[in-house]
Amino acid sequence: MFKRIHAVDVRLVARLCGIHLHPRLRSALRIFARAGDGWFWLPVILAVFITRPHREFAVIISHCLFALAASLALYLPLKLSIRRVRPFQRETNGLPPQVPPLDRFSLPSGHTMNNLAVGLTLASYYPSALFLLILLPILWGITRVYFRLHFFSDVVVAAVLGLVIFRISQWLLAEMSSR
Repeated sequence: MFKRIHAVDVRLVARLCGIHLHPRLRSALRIFARAGDGWFWLPVILAVFITRPHREFAVIISHCLFALAASLALYLPLKLSIRRVRPFQRETNGLPPQVPPLDRFSLPSGHTMNNLAVGLTLASYYPSALFLLILLPILWGITRVYFRLHFFSDVVVAAVLGLVIFRISQWLLAEMSSR
């Protein structure tokens, strides 16, 4: 089963990477992909700070940080135990990645997992932003597939894990506040 999934992954990466985009659009995608490194959240934090009373700001940001910490606590052991090689490392043509990887291995996509856990947490306070806060992490993951840093299954697994981490962190926060 894993061989079949991997074969589909390789074909999907090849198809997506085969799409030739205008150089300006590729540059914009590189910037967008790097925003998923965490830079996107700085203006969001500032907006929350400006629009909410300080007490609410502290609660919202601490909940987001809690979700991020829970995500990272799962992310790093998974990456280091699975040790899936990135798509650009499997290819024999020697092309370097279009965006530098932040770590050595592919599964799960931290950009998808961590950003989705934080995005869903933030959306629990800003429900009207739910669609955008789900869409961005998924697009960051797909963009990183385009740049040969991830397989599609890395993004899918990470999205599921991000949702699970969000749910668990919300449950833990509710349990801690009820005591």
